[in-house]
Amino acid sequence: MQVEIKKHIKITIRSKDYVYLYLSQFFECISNRKCWNKGPKFYNLYNECVEKLESSLNVIKLLKNISTMKILLKNSMMTKHIKDHIIHSSNNIIYLSNISSSHSS
Repeated sequence: MQVEIKKHIKITIRSKDYVYLYLSQFFECISNRKCWNKGPKFYNLYNECVEKLESSLNVIKLLKNISTMKILLKNSMMTKHIKDHIIHSSNNIIYLSNISSSHSS
């Protein structure tokens, strides 16, 4: 994690470079050094970012991790006392007297 944090730097890109980067996805001649000497560097940076976003925002992977953590908590880390405390928490209580009085009005 520390290595990832150290990689974070502010990158400033001029408007011309934005346009060239966008067009380089469609036209090969722009990605060559002849037209745009910063092309390969920005193109590699763009590809790294896309791969990192796809891997970190993978919904299936996130759901599997949440499910695994839920199973782990439910089976091993939660004692009976903690489970009872969660079940009988004031946030989980439904006051039936308030509901019945509102319906009878």
